[in-house]
Amino acid sequence: MQSQQRPTPPGVDQQRWIETISKHPALASFAPSRGINPVTKQPTDYPPHPAAARVLVDGNDVGRMEWAQDDSNPIAVFGPVDVVGPIARDIAVLLGATFRAEPTTEA
Repeated sequence: MQSQQRPTPPGVDQQRWIETISKHPALASFAPSRGINPVTKQPTDYPPHPAAARVLVDGNDVGRMEWAQDDSNPIAVFGPVDVVGPIARDIAVLLGATFRAEPTTEA
C-alpha cells in the first residue's frame, strides 16, 4: 500500500510533523545507518532523515511514514492498509489533515 496524507488548509508543516513523530506512541525515528565515509574511508554513522518514521504496533515495525521528498506537504504512508491505515487516520486527525489510501504500483 502506498498512501498519502494531504493536509487541509492551513497545511501541516514539516516541523510539526517531526514533533508528532517524537510524541506519537505508534511512531519512532529510524536508527542511524552505518556506512563508510567516502572521504575518510572510516566507518561513519549517518543520521536518519528527521521527517521519516517507522510505524509500530506492539513494538513491531509494520510500515513507515515519510515527508514528501519534494517538500509539497503530503506525508507518504507505506504498509498494509488494514494495519497502518487506522494509525495514519489517527495521525491525520491530530495534524488537522486528511488520509486517503491510494493503490500502489509496487510489486
